[in-house]
Amino acid sequence: MFIDSFFNIISKFHHHRISLYSKNLDFNNLIDIGTHKGEFLESFLKIKKIKKFYCFEPQKKIYDNLKKRFIKEKKIKLYNYALGDTCLNKKIYINNLTSTSTLSKFNHRSKYLKFKNFLTGTDLKNQKSYHINQKTIDKVFKKISLKKTFVKIDV
Repeated sequence: MFIDSFFNIISKFHHHRISLYSKNLDFNNLIDIGTHKGEFLESFLKIKKIKKFYCFEPQKKIYDNLKKRFIKEKKIKLYNYALGDTCLNKKIYINNLTSTSTLSKFNHRSKYLKFKNFLTGTDLKNQKSYHINQKTIDKVFKKISLKKTFVKIDV
């Protein structure tokens, strides 16, 4: 799909710029909220000072692919749920262009939604959905220090 390839090229460039910038920052852990297919993670794995990666991806199929892709990376801890302000069960709506999947309910009169439908060539009203778990960052990191941690949020 052309749109998917286009977004991948843009995001690789963007993630590379952020990783170059972050090399001068003082951190040794990375929390990647919205890991998606590991685009951001891949660029940050090259930074040797990072000791641990905590990666959150609620989309089951993409999470399974991440597990296979990074199985040999002992520094990476993958979580198959979302992070939010409460612990609960939420519905996720999966788009064909998976980087635009969402936990938000649709406003079917939204011009943005109509534009997104046009770009992806789909009608998001008819997309797959299922329930996922959402946890709070406090609960997940209750016994883990977050000092010197870089947090990336792309949701």
